[in-house]
Amino acid sequence: MKKKVYIVRHARAMDAENDHERPLTAAGLEKTRELAAELLRNQCRIDAIYASDALRTRQTAESVADGIGFPPERIRYEAGLYLTSEEAYFDVLLSLDEEVREVMMVGHNPEVSNLFHFFLPDFTSYMQTGACACLSFEADSWQTIFTAPHQLDFYFKA
Repeated sequence: MKKKVYIVRHARAMDAENDHERPLTAAGLEKTRELAAELLRNQCRIDAIYASDALRTRQTAESVADGIGFPPERIRYEAGLYLTSEEAYFDVLLSLDEEVREVMMVGHNPEVSNLFHFFLPDFTSYMQTGACACLSFEADSWQTIFTAPHQLDFYFKA
């Protein structure tokens, strides 16, 4: 059985005094719709979405969910994914039920780029706003993805 992880950096956001409450720009919202269309083209079957609780990641997750037909009330917002480290993302992955085969993680740099680098060390850049990396793992369990053969299925940058 394959497991898939979609690593998404939030779309472009406005500047604001309170970083946690920065909303997406109009262009950022448009990029989320482009990402949703790309996910549909790639026949993604996302079972779970986890996002930082910052406004820009919530808006990114909600817009993508709407575009792919994922129920927005099932998005899990995690305060621990805001201003954290990639280990917080590892903790979420390790806590997933085995019925979940495809999960989307919506977060911030540098954490999402570090997560991507962990699985694909040859990736030498950083994830741009609105980008998505889809990794597939030959793993029966979320516990084994760290040592399982894996590959980059696609990288979308809006």
